[in-house]
Amino acid sequence: MRNGRDSTRIPASLIRAAEEVLRRHSGLARTRDFEEAGIGRWRLSDLITVGLIERVRHGLYRAMDMPATTDMELVQACTSVPHGVVFLASALIHYGLTTFSPGRIWLAVEQKDRVVLPEAPPIELHFLSRRYHQMGVDVLNTRGGQIRIYDREKTLCDCLRFRNQIGLDIGLESLRNYLGYRGASRDKLLRYAGQCRVEPLMRRYLEAMG
Repeated sequence: MRNGRDSTRIPASLIRAAEEVLRRHSGLARTRDFEEAGIGRWRLSDLITVGLIERVRHGLYRAMDMPATTDMELVQACTSVPHGVVFLASALIHYGLTTFSPGRIWLAVEQKDRVVLPEAPPIELHFLSRRYHQMGVDVLNTRGGQIRIYDREKTLCDCLRFRNQIGLDIGLESLRNYLGYRGASRDKLLRYAGQCRVEPLMRRYLEAMG
């Protein structure tokens, strides 16, 4: 975890306390999380020096040994953007509905939100009205922390609604894969499609796919 540089400057008890903070917060902790554990913000530069943490953005730090998994990146993104919801391509990838990879985590936020993006992971923001932003949100409790993500059916309706952003071919590939999913529900798809104003389009593609 640590590279050992200047480690004698930092008491072992402080290292242990910092590691406990990181463990408790799934490897991604804020300045105030450290302060609540009795670790002054002036000590954070020492923790960076010895390789325990790295700065993600102002006031947010991640453990250097945090595993680089897709879920962990989603946890980091949702932690960094408190009202963000995993959206479109990133949700499709999480559900295994597409092989397309945008290279960034797509998050939906409300149009009025002011967001400061972290240095990592790379995030692309999409601004939605309050109604669409709050529709169909699931909160997943993973080992690494919470992920806010639109459910499968809302995501597929978003693919039709925002087909110019993601590409119709990706949306149809994902819809076809979804229909092979054990829990697929055409009724739920059509309910969301009505709310997202893409019901005629959804019906047409569902009929074409049999």
